[in-house]
Amino acid sequence: MKKILLQYWQIKDKNFQFPDGCSMHLSFVDHLKYIKSSYRDQLDSTLELLEVTLSEPIMIEVGDSLYNKIKKNKGSLRLSEVSLNNLINLRDIKFVNEDELVN
Repeated sequence: MKKILLQYWQIKDKNFQFPDGCSMHLSFVDHLKYIKSSYRDQLDSTLELLEVTLSEPIMIEVGDSLYNKIKKNKGSLRLSEVSLNNLINLRDIKFVNEDELVN
């Protein structure tokens, strides 16, 4: 298993917000590039609904297959809420205990 970053997303407008899956990143640099690109794309939009990050990214562990998919996708991969839940239920991802993180 390899450690990567998981960023939760939500859809938001003036009146409500709801979960919108996640993105996975091989590094903080990949994470920042993805966030910057996502927000930049929305600046040109006239949509009332916006996709925004939900809290800070967290560390998870993934198997080689998922890691390689993320790597082939320029270091970041966006997943729907259903796909994320499937990975959790199938134990294809493991949430890293904060005590294990190295500063």
